[in-house]
Amino acid sequence: MILRALDRYVLGSWVRIFVLTSLGFPVVSIMINLTDNLNKLLDRGLTMQQIAVSYVYSIPENMFIVMPAAVLFATVFTVGGMGRYSELTAAKASGQSFHRLMLPVFVAAAFATALAFMVGEMAPGATAKEQELQKSRAARPTRSRFNFVYRGDQGWVYTIRSLDVTNRQLKQIMFERQGDGAEYPAMVITADSASWDTTRQTWRVRQGSSRLIAGSASRSAGDWVNALRRMVRNAKVACLPGPAISRLDP
Repeated sequence: MILRALDRYVLGSWVRIFVLTSLGFPVVSIMINLTDNLNKLLDRGLTMQQIAVSYVYSIPENMFIVMPAAVLFATVFTVGGMGRYSELTAAKASGQSFHRLMLPVFVAAAFATALAFMVGEMAPGATAKEQELQKSRAARPTRSRFNFVYRGDQGWVYTIRSLDVTNRQLKQIMFERQGDGAEYPAMVITADSASWDTTRQTWRVRQGSSRLIAGSASRSAGDWVNALRRMVRNAKVACLPGPAISRLDP
């Protein structure tokens, strides 16, 4: 679409009102929230710089909330202003249809919709960071995890009681694989712990046992070390780098 002078005028008017609304309303909301909660934040030991930075992270959420209204305001005030000063009448008198005149507004609204989705994707992470900076919730631990389940390749499901990323250790782990009969039986492997062997670049699983389940019958694996090596050679454990578990200690 080639932008004529009239298209640039309509688009410029729309963008100015949209930007002013999208940024102005979040700023007003932040000022109201800051006025209500300033004493609480200062009681938590936050400095003014920390408070200011934390409220910067609240802008994406406030922008995402106000963007639909910003599109509405920009459209209404753009068209209303042109009608007030008889610009719509002048455009129609020159042979310009109303729909063609509003085409830049439709295109800008489509871009605003895509922008709203992008801001919406940023909002949860930014809000979580804001809450951490304001000490309204504890920071999520990044060096350890507890009681989580991870689904890997080839139907394997890993249940892990605790993960220590610093020491690269797992505690109370269970591996489960869904089977489809005697030819490919289900398998359940449990172990007390596992640690990363930096020399061999493999996982060492200790004090474990396994069970093969084929239909209604089940049997204990005679050599669970060889079975584990064979069945989980390509397995991957969540959150820890490295290849599959390949070294096992009874």
